[in-house]
Amino acid sequence: MLKLPLPALRPAVLPVLLLALLAACVGGRGAPTDLHRAADGSLLPLPVPLVIAHRGYSGIAPENTEVAVALGADVPSEYVEIDVQMSADGGIVVMHDTTLTRTTDAPLQYPLRAPWNVADFTLEEMRALDAGTWYGRDKEPGNFAYAGEPVPDLRTILDTLRDRAGLLLEVKSPGLYPGIEAAIAAELEAAGWVEAGAPTQPLIVQSFDWESMARYAQLHPQVPVGLLGNPPTDEAIWTAVAEYADWMNPSHSRLDAELVAEIHRRGLRTSPYTVNDAARMRELLDMGVDGIITDQPTRLRQVRDAALAPQGEFALQNGELNELSGLARSLAHPGVYWGHNDSGDRPRLFAFAGDGRDLGTLELPGAGAVDWEDMASFVEDGQPKLLLADVGDNEALRPFVTLYIAAEPATAPPYSGMLPVERTLTLTYPDGPRDCEGVAVDAQAGAIYLLSKRDPRPRLYRIPLGAPEGLPLTAEFLGEVDSLPLPKGGELAAPGEITNVSPTALALNSSHALIVTLEHSYRYPRAPGQSLLEALAGTPQRIVVPEYRQIESGDFIAEGAALLIGSEGRPAAMYASAEGQ
Repeated sequence: MLKLPLPALRPAVLPVLLLALLAACVGGRGAPTDLHRAADGSLLPLPVPLVIAHRGYSGIAPENTEVAVALGADVPSEYVEIDVQMSADGGIVVMHDTTLTRTTDAPLQYPLRAPWNVADFTLEEMRALDAGTWYGRDKEPGNFAYAGEPVPDLRTILDTLRDRAGLLLEVKSPGLYPGIEAAIAAELEAAGWVEAGAPTQPLIVQSFDWESMARYAQLHPQVPVGLLGNPPTDEAIWTAVAEYADWMNPSHSRLDAELVAEIHRRGLRTSPYTVNDAARMRELLDMGVDGIITDQPTRLRQVRDAALAPQGEFALQNGELNELSGLARSLAHPGVYWGHNDSGDRPRLFAFAGDGRDLGTLELPGAGAVDWEDMASFVEDGQPKLLLADVGDNEALRPFVTLYIAAEPATAPPYSGMLPVERTLTLTYPDGPRDCEGVAVDAQAGAIYLLSKRDPRPRLYRIPLGAPEGLPLTAEFLGEVDSLPLPKGGELAAPGEITNVSPTALALNSSHALIVTLEHSYRYPRAPGQSLLEALAGTPQRIVVPEYRQIESGDFIAEGAALLIGSEGRPAAMYASAEGQ
């Protein structure tokens, strides 16, 4: 993408003439590598409004420190925001204020160097300052747990966030630091965050100084750029900034639904700052913002995830997912769900939102699809993964059945293309072939559970989650589940018979287990450390599900009691229960 070289500019608003020249630049944004833009540069939908931790998790730790950044990533937040400036020796330091007086002990260590400007200290001098004690004195009196926390440089933060969260990097007061854009670009490249002008990790660079961002955009044409401050009112300025900017991020107090729509109409996104009130968070989410910058990322995540949760009855928009036999919530992308078809389809996964919107399809090369009947999501070694269960066996004839494990895509939807299989497990049952439609994973216990369908009492089996590929494993029989009600008629069914209480899906989270049947679903409380068989021996709560064509899938919406049930059909019918229902 071609961008005009810019001369040195005064730290002021760009004149309209220069903006018009930028707008005339051939090529526009080209085909940026922003994961949420199409090849033609048009906006693609974000899977969720982004949670952006302001100066790290600054609500509970000293701002712009490594510990605050790590806590922000752990929430998890999609992005962590930091502020950077330039040291006297050209290093990039993480600091909000242009002086060191508020958040460090510089006046104590260097009493003769007032006014303690950032630009007057070397990087090593600032690294040696205490950036934590002020927090226990001024921000949260008495909390001196962070005393001695050092001032970090940019490389430290890049290493802390790598493969954990995206970075929203704000360039503070660039007019004080000639060449800071090139220094930041060099540091991002040296750390491997940018290669050939494109980001390798989720990255946005922003500033209140729009001239600075125009300069930075020349250095890294495919790194998303954000502009802080009030949106333009002049048409020429709007046209010009759209040539190099991707985000327009004003104070939340300036935003209303009309302005959000206008920013989107211009082809930009918006993440307002700094929002800590839950009610205002909900208002902004209702306006359609693309993210929110907050000191309280945990609060925002709770508000956002509650807003994203499926409600009541709805239908899936993708008509190809018409024999929905497996369902799992994404653990990588809140508000995203995965599903697959029954026998007769090829090995592929469908992504959809909590309101039924289609989010794309992924093929699984190398996998087979005799009779996929269930799936599960889990986290293994910090990586969200999916298990696909090719375990259906209506006639109890298969000598072995197969489980496929794949890592969830790191990129957000919409999806297309291939999802590679990481591991393939084959297994047999110790008591002969079984038809199975319920499979769940307990990553903490290191176990995969399978629940049979056509036995008078469902039979529960287990194999190790970490089992190696190779020869078929023999599943361990754990016992029968006798807590489900008797079938209609009041008597146990004969072996091989299907009834209204035949299990068609199994799901787990940290506090509950779920058995889905052809008629209703049954939720079991599960105490910490309690085995699954013990939990399933308890008295379940019956979840009354609408009378759908053929109910064959279900999962929990989150870590609570709310759940999502799916049925075959064109369109596939879905039912979401509330937390206490």
